[in-house]
Amino acid sequence: MRKEERLFLAIGAADPALLERSERKERPSGLRWGGLAAAACLAVLCTLAVYASRRPGAPVTPDDAPPPDAVQTVPEVLSLTGGDIGELHLVAIHYGPGRDEAADNFVLYINEERYCGTWEGGGYTVRPRQPLPEELPECSFTISHRRNTSLEAVLAETRAALEAEFDMVEDQPGTAGRAALNAWVGDESGAEWDAANAAVTLADDRQGGVFVLTARYFTEAAEGYGANFADMAASFQPVTPDVAVPGWMTALRETVDTLLPAVFSDAWTPETRALLAEGAAVDLYDEDVSGYVSIAGVDITADDDQSPSSAVVSVRHRISSEDSMTYVTMCLRYAEGRWLAESIGLEK
Repeated sequence: MRKEERLFLAIGAADPALLERSERKERPSGLRWGGLAAAACLAVLCTLAVYASRRPGAPVTPDDAPPPDAVQTVPEVLSLTGGDIGELHLVAIHYGPGRDEAADNFVLYINEERYCGTWEGGGYTVRPRQPLPEELPECSFTISHRRNTSLEAVLAETRAALEAEFDMVEDQPGTAGRAALNAWVGDESGAEWDAANAAVTLADDRQGGVFVLTARYFTEAAEGYGANFADMAASFQPVTPDVAVPGWMTALRETVDTLLPAVFSDAWTPETRALLAEGAAVDLYDEDVSGYVSIAGVDITADDDQSPSSAVVSVRHRISSEDSMTYVTMCLRYAEGRWLAESIGLEK
């Protein structure tokens, strides 16, 4: 893809003449921060939910999973809305490595055709799949978490950080438990078409902390990447540990948590073998590494967020602190009321 085409994609497939513009552009009154209406135009949707399930540095065991009855009796239920927006129903789940990280739980919808998400430096970052010309400002959407602090304190710190980086910083309309700031390089009348912009949303995690959602893009991409990032921020919802999750998600988590001890210990019990589909391909360490493994998280992508029939699981881990991250990839299908693994292998 040529440089001009990549830029055309970034600004939302607008008039090609915009590619040659260099005049100043009047700033919009503010990005869209409410609802998921704009998400209806996305081609594929991905939900990310983070759920703590085990102690840091220790392999997962079935005993770590919450009792199904306890989950079902919780009055608040996690709402997954992807199935309500046309064909936008891909769902991905991530749950972290320790119960003390329960406050990090959240749900996020992204467009998987145009964007990919990765864990970087303790936070989650969404970037365009198609790289932009290097001379343009960064385009990304990041999620970080601040514990044991207030929305007001983080707002003041964030405003000060933005004022040190950008020429202009404006408060945006907020909602209950949320605050927002926009920033840009320029002045009150506007900014150059390729000037750096940032839109920050702060969300109370309802457990004594704050999520910081930061969208970065350049001025001309405000109606492309900027609008998409605003939709991601609008879809974001913190999830407290006592929130009930859909039945298929609970069953899938239990299956993964049951398989992981065998994956790392190479000790396959009748219970774990029963979770392998007939003819399943298994290519792992072929030795017991359970005493050394440190699990950083488990990402699950299913083919539907209401009634999935298949899922891909990626277990981020390292065997020693000197190793880079390795991934155990499981491909599972839902058959006869339970999840079965069709293949399990290692990837770097």
